[in-house]
Amino acid sequence: MRLPLLSLPVRARLARVGICLILTSACTTLRPLTPDDLGNKPESVHVTLADHSTVVLHTPQVIGDTLVGTVNGARQGFPLSQVTAIREREFDGVRTGVLITIAAMGGLAVFASEHGTGLPPSTARCGNGILLSNC
Repeated sequence: MRLPLLSLPVRARLARVGICLILTSACTTLRPLTPDDLGNKPESVHVTLADHSTVVLHTPQVIGDTLVGTVNGARQGFPLSQVTAIREREFDGVRTGVLITIAAMGGLAVFASEHGTGLPPSTARCGNGILLSNC
């Protein structure tokens, strides 16, 4: 038994994989936060440390001069003096709109390539763009 995805031409498979990759990232962006913003209780934040490493910190909160939260199921704390950036993933309407536009244009291009121009086979554009039969 063959899987439906495997019966598609390679170009169609690559297009689907590309669309899935774009969909996972194009609708969101990382918004910078300050330690004071953590009072709004974001679910998780991306924390960049002074050594340029980045961790995803769940249920973050500031306790004294330490950023505390859960990393990979374990409670961890980072001194604020070692934190160089705090970012939160949020919905990005502009990127989503661009993604939808590109997807629609791609769908139209695929449809046009599979179904032709819509003109009868005996009709062609000749010379200065005038439709002529059997040029």
